[in-house]
Amino acid sequence: MIQVGEMTRTVPEVMGAYDVVTPSALFAGVSFLMLFFVFLFSIVLLVGLYVYSALALQTIAKGMGHDYSWFAWIPFLNIYLLLDISDLNPFFVLLFIVPILLTPFSAIPILSFFVLITNGSAAIAMIAITTIAYMNLCEKRGLDKMLGLVSLISIGKLILLGILAWGKGKK
Repeated sequence: MIQVGEMTRTVPEVMGAYDVVTPSALFAGVSFLMLFFVFLFSIVLLVGLYVYSALALQTIAKGMGHDYSWFAWIPFLNIYLLLDISDLNPFFVLLFIVPILLTPFSAIPILSFFVLITNGSAAIAMIAITTIAYMNLCEKRGLDKMLGLVSLISIGKLILLGILAWGKGKK
């Protein structure tokens, strides 16, 4: 019991009776729960896709006799490995690092447009370079070179990695 002036109230009356759930509180709880499960599903899916891609790239590198096939598991080194086994200049991997290094400078108003243009140009170049790398890999594995264009589609890249790693048409 809490005594306020001449009035005496019980603790639930002072704090408000919480034995009734309002629709907005129920909606907020259900929304949070749904967002949590979507987030959890997304994390599991992303980790699974990364493991699949790394395993496929490692298998391709081992099949081509590359000494450092374990590079497939390390970010940026996996791009280096892809470029190396597809006979492209491995230092193109620096092009993948440039947007990460430039992004903090976008907080400076004068540089933000420059960073936007540079990152956009780097993204287009990255797409072109990885597509050429997959085309070269297809050719080296005894498949049609144009099959590498499938890598422009996200799910197509995963299927192409599986074909290159475990397909029957490889040399």
